[in-house]
Amino acid sequence: MLYFGETRTVATALPTTRYDLMVEALGGRGAFITDPREIGPALARALASDEVGCLNVVLDPAAYRKSGQVSMAI
Repeated sequence: MLYFGETRTVATALPTTRYDLMVEALGGRGAFITDPREIGPALARALASDEVGCLNVVLDPAAYRKSGQVSMAI
């Protein structure tokens, strides 16, 4: 679905961005999560740590919405 022309998309269509690695480069702890079963253990590790943490959870782009129209009212 396009919004305001062919070069702008609704929500985001960015390639996978490794925010977890950015946090690690700044001295924190990052986790790159591709499986929902990894979220709980990664969250527990982050909460138990004294470091800044980032859980970078990769989402399924096909799961953007369940059904119906998307309204981008301004």
